[in-house]
Amino acid sequence: MKIGDKVEKTKGYRWPGVIVSDFTTLKGERRLIVECTVTEVAGALHIYNPEQLRLLD
Repeated sequence: MKIGDKVEKTKGYRWPGVIVSDFTTLKGERRLIVECTVTEVAGALHIYNPEQLRLLD
């Protein structure tokens, strides 16, 4: 997964969006920031582990 990819959270609430940032925590763990594309909350940001997301077509 990389910046610009369309993704969706795989479990729990639905969160479709676009990866806007990719970084490593101080513990060395990768995190991705996803900007939501649902109209009602468009622009909202969430941080996820890559394992929490799946690529969309």
